[in-house]
Amino acid sequence: MLKYLPYVLLTALATMFIYGWGLIKMQRQTQDLITMLYSKCERKVRKQLKKKGKMTLKEIEDLIRGTQVSFFYSKQRLGVTDAKTFAKSMLSHMKTNHLIVEEYEKGKRSYCLAKKTK
Repeated sequence: MLKYLPYVLLTALATMFIYGWGLIKMQRQTQDLITMLYSKCERKVRKQLKKKGKMTLKEIEDLIRGTQVSFFYSKQRLGVTDAKTFAKSMLSHMKTNHLIVEEYEKGKRSYCLAKKTK
């Protein structure tokens, strides 16, 4: 009878670990989805800026409108519904991180990739 006790305790410990890990993943899921959405949209904008050179706010809004992210193990999804608000927030974040530069040309605001410094 006592020889089975370590196996029962090991199973209980493994179950506790997996359950705790799942709880932590569930608590962080929304924040991880937000981070993934920002990252995906930033990637799209940078890729398009490499092709075009400059883009306006309206072009960026059209580019990111409808973008969605989700985890493969979850039904929960997060997407861009208000492209104008999301684009302003994302562009502000990108300017803070020196990924893009805001330029004014003939009274119009446009965005281009920041020059890399070595």
